[in-house]
Parts: sequence; C-alpha cells; structure tokens
Amino acid sequence: FSVDSVYRRNEINFIPSFGSSFNIFEGVKIFGSISRGFLYPSFNDLYWPEDVFAKGNENLKPEDGLRWQVGSALLIIPFYLNLSYSESYIENQILWKPVLGKWQPENIGKVFSRVFNFTIRIEDNFFDFKLLSDISFSYNYSINNDPTSIYYEKRIIYVPLYKWNIDFGLSYKDIFLTKLSYRHVSERFTTEANTVWLKPYGILDLNLLFYFFYFTIENLLDAQYEELSGYPQPGRIFKIGISVKF
Repeated sequence: FSVDSVYRRNEINFIPSFGSSFNIFEGVKIFGSISRGFLYPSFNDLYWPEDVFAKGNENLKPEDGLRWQVGSALLIIPFYLNLSYSESYIENQILWKPVLGKWQPENIGKVFSRVFNFTIRIEDNFFDFKLLSDISFSYNYSINNDPTSIYYEKRIIYVPLYKWNIDFGLSYKDIFLTKLSYRHVSERFTTEANTVWLKPYGILDLNLLFYFFYFTIENLLDAQYEELSGYPQPGRIFKIGISVKF
C-alpha cells in the first residue's frame, strides 16, 4: 500500500494505490492492484507554442479516475508466460486530436478502458547457440463513456483494438546474431464518430549482427501505412553500421 501526493497551485491531491502478489507454488504467481489514476496536464499539453500543425490548451483539467488490474505469471524454464487484465474509469482524459485543422489536447468527459495483455517468452541455450522467441498480444477497448456526449460508447481515436508483436532471434556466442521482428496493428478510428479509420498494417524488420558490424532492414516487405491520417510512413529502410559496447 502506498500514497503519493501531488501539489500544484495551492491544491494537493493524494494518489493511493494498493497492490499484492501471491506465489501459488514455485514458478506460478498471481497479482493484483488498484489505484487512483490522477494526472496533471503536461507542460506540452498546456503550452505547446502555436504553429501551423498544433497548439497547446491552457484550459485543460487534470485526469482523475480509478484503475485496477489482476494477472498471473508462470515461469517454467525455458518458458515464461504473463497474463493481465485491467479496467480504468477516467474523467477528463486528455487526448490530442485535430481541431479546426490543428492538433490540440482536449478533455474527454469520461473514458472507460478494458485492456488484456498476453506475453509468452522462450529463451533457451543449446551448445553455443541461444534461442529467443517472444510473442505478445494486447487488446485495448477504450470508449467515450460520457452518456451526455454525442460520441457515447464510440471508440477513442487512434487507439488500436489490438496489437501483435512477434520476435525470433538466434545468436552464436558473442559473434553472430540474427533477429526477425513482426508487429501488427489493427484499424484505428480517426474521427470521434468512428466513421473514418486507418487500415490495419503489419511490419517486418530484419536485424543482423556480426561481431560489431550490424545490418538492418526496417519494413522489409515495404508495407504502405500511416500512423496518423495524412502522414505516410517510410517504406523499406536499410541501415548498416558499427555498434560498440563498453
């Protein structure tokens, strides 16, 4: 159990949280937590200097709400598994969105989020080789939860419903490393009415390391995609260089 305090402008806010974990037996653990979700606007949220693309908003209110989480973790070498489920109920959530052609932060009256995360990792050695495989999945259902809003129960813009990340790597001593990484992002709505959205996309990256020389191909399949509407991301990118660690 802990209580943090945040002081600003003659106002003090206490942020209590409680968390606990329990080992069912060796290698298996369950955990849970509950906390107040309080967050002041950042300096950029408030005072971003106005330009042709964006501006801050000095009238923002702090976010406030409740978050809770439960989950379990399993470790049986060479496997590691983690599952978690959480919900949050936030008032005045701060969200950057296009307003009259410029990105600007605004408060959303109420937001409800339901999040499920899953990770499985395999790490094993055989002879002088090391194998690492990592798969993670995230489901995020975030909606406008204000019954007085015309966008009630509409999904929050630019929040993907789900994401996949898959990594596979093989190394030999400290001499050679090869790694493939794939990530998939589902559609993201770009309007609060949920009438326009960005298409899902998948990106494959390749990384090779030989001693201290590295070679990387980002977006190996040259996928065409956008993170923000109207801003296409780069296609295939090649990188080569030297990496030295001290």
